[in-house]
Amino acid sequence: MILGRIVGKVNTREFGFKVEDNAKIFDYIQVFHKDYDYVLGQIVEIEKSNSETLARCKIIGALDQDKVIFPRTPLDPGTEVLIAEDSFIQKVIRLNEDIKGAFVGFLDGKKIPIYLDLNNLLTKHLAVLAKSGSGKSYAVGVLLEEIMDKNIPLLVIDPHGEYTSMQFPNTDPSLEEFGLKPKSYNLEIYGDKELGLRSIKLNDSFNAKDILQIFPVKLSANQQNLLYAAVRNKKQFSLENLKQLIDLEENNAKFSLINTLEYLQSLDIFSEVNYQSMFKPGTATIINLKGISPEIQEIIVFKLLNDSFDLKKKDSIAPFFSVIEEAHQYCPERSFGETKASKVIRNIASEGRKFGMGLAIVSQRPARVDKSVLSQCSTQIILKVTNPNDVKAVSNSIEGIDSYTEKEIINLPIGTAMVTGIVDVPLLVKIRTRKSKHGGDAVEIFTKEKSENLDFLPVINSNLTEKDIRIMYDNVRAIKTRLRPALFIEGEKDDKELNLIFDLVDSSLVSHEKKKVPDIRRLPREDISLLRHLYKKNKASIADLKALGFDQSLNRLINSSLIINKNSQITLSSEYLFKSISTMNTSRKISYKTVSYEEKIKPKIKKEDAIELLGNIIDIKTIKECYIIELYPEFN
Repeated sequence: MILGRIVGKVNTREFGFKVEDNAKIFDYIQVFHKDYDYVLGQIVEIEKSNSETLARCKIIGALDQDKVIFPRTPLDPGTEVLIAEDSFIQKVIRLNEDIKGAFVGFLDGKKIPIYLDLNNLLTKHLAVLAKSGSGKSYAVGVLLEEIMDKNIPLLVIDPHGEYTSMQFPNTDPSLEEFGLKPKSYNLEIYGDKELGLRSIKLNDSFNAKDILQIFPVKLSANQQNLLYAAVRNKKQFSLENLKQLIDLEENNAKFSLINTLEYLQSLDIFSEVNYQSMFKPGTATIINLKGISPEIQEIIVFKLLNDSFDLKKKDSIAPFFSVIEEAHQYCPERSFGETKASKVIRNIASEGRKFGMGLAIVSQRPARVDKSVLSQCSTQIILKVTNPNDVKAVSNSIEGIDSYTEKEIINLPIGTAMVTGIVDVPLLVKIRTRKSKHGGDAVEIFTKEKSENLDFLPVINSNLTEKDIRIMYDNVRAIKTRLRPALFIEGEKDDKELNLIFDLVDSSLVSHEKKKVPDIRRLPREDISLLRHLYKKNKASIADLKALGFDQSLNRLINSSLIINKNSQITLSSEYLFKSISTMNTSRKISYKTVSYEEKIKPKIKKEDAIELLGNIIDIKTIKECYIIELYPEFN
């Protein structure tokens, strides 16, 4: 299709044409050149006046014996400008050259797949830059999927817990557009044990140089001299070893150092650790720092990256890729100060490529990221950026971005990225749909939709997904939602911490199973004795129980469904919790979000009665009111 004809001055890098048909900014065009056959270009600006529409184009290159070159002579004025054919775009830009690369999406407006060279990422690093809410973490999730699909080990520093959802498949039908299927991924998740996660453990081994980085306070010259004197003959030592060595020194400064070391030990994050188990092919180790104080986050990021980099330099672990979310928090531009992790991240950025340690820097504030780190990232995925300082930082740190593309960064739609470093020009890419579930959506407090059954509530998600229900039942027309009032209770039993979910409709505890809590507070003494007898014996005959004098208790407890009569054998009802309450401990947590529902069930048990009932069993610490999301099918 002819878009127009070249007009005005032409040079070997740029030209303009008068638009005769529909043309859009960033369209790819091809123009015949008398020496090089066709030349590929891209529209970078369109200007309209009362009399005409002019487009400005940038030349990408031409083919010369399978090599991409810039023409050495300009195009001729008056030459037709054509919309570029997909096959020609692919030949010049060589988008499919690395078919084993990471498929991140389609060239904007085309069905041309875009691949990132994973070898290049592993050795020359990556930056993902965007303002909050523009699809940054979604794009990173796509990249993580591709890396795990190629069996490369991953280490992800995740300050907000955005990537833990990758262990669940995505059910978005738009996957078909990209020829993909839902998939779940293997994750090893570490984080705050208060959130029910596996505790973060770091190697309790240090040298004199590194130990200074983990101290939460800056040491005086006297304290540093004391520290170096204590470890002068030690290459490696633990915190406990160091504390003992310092205690032997005759210096009053030792007491504050010992106090600090005891504080570090109390964090319970240092022990003997085999890091090799954290770097498994096809698995992502997620360091979920949600709920951990910034000071401790810095210590964790420094120690983990420093130790893993040392192991990689010794070739003790396989090549791996490390991703640092909110990178401006851990390696800020020096004018914003230094963190404990700044130096090691700079070292990885400059030297990691030599040892097979890839690095991805992810940030919503490019202007605040260390420029020496950004400059080491040869591939960039840039989504919408609007802050003038951030736009300038992106433009200054990335080759191939000119005033035209700088303007476009501000106007990028959500889900579209400008990818640089694949070829000599920036490419606009529609990021593909994720195969796994996305967990980076912001909490929606207010919504434009008006409905009586739409509330912002504290909820506990259902154990079942819509997919599970459709597998379990046939002829499902729709999946409905109802809310069950509940209490989330943190408590303790026999020195063991417990998290319990208590259903206020049927007095049950909810975990991987559901068990009613028997209310024995007002039962006659003989009824309680019968329940204890069955707890010990598991079952007994009616004749034996009557012989023991439980005649009236039998009738009462059978009528209340606490015990079951089956073929004259009496057992405790399986609906009720008669075993240890610790079996109902749950890892499920409350989240706050806007929920659409068909029914909100009214509680049948008062909160005060539930507290009294459970207070006889456990030591209650905190109680939070919430709702359990319950999904149920509606049939055809």
